[in-house]
Amino acid sequence: MRVSFLLVLAALLFGSGSAWADCGDPAGPCDGVDERLDMAEIGSPAEARAFLTDLKQAAKADDKAKLVAMVRYPFSLYETGKLVKTYDDAAALQADFSKVFTPAVLAAIEKATYGSLFIRDQGAMIGDGEVWFTGGPDGVKISAINP
Repeated sequence: MRVSFLLVLAALLFGSGSAWADCGDPAGPCDGVDERLDMAEIGSPAEARAFLTDLKQAAKADDKAKLVAMVRYPFSLYETGKLVKTYDDAAALQADFSKVFTPAVLAAIEKATYGSLFIRDQGAMIGDGEVWFTGGPDGVKISAINP
């Protein structure tokens, strides 16, 4: 009896439908991420998931034009809490692309999973804060990058 209970418990915890998995089912909930999206002004889980998918694909493909188009402008770049530069549009950011979208930032984007997003009033955070994104009248956009 005890062995059967442990087997059932293991199947529930580690099975493919587990809540511990990284939200493999695009329609499924994900450890509270869905419920907190309103804090980041993101209208729906589908909108957040689509943005993250597009962002990851653009990073993996090194699609600079798409990545800078996914940023909300004007965009201010900070390093160690100090303002480095403010970009008024995508063309200005693209000129400094490698200073903003560093290898560490691109790696954090590529490794990001929906289930690992940290959500708070400042937005949805990827990795250790390398990228933040929020919703707004222009849709979901990157609001901060910390190279």
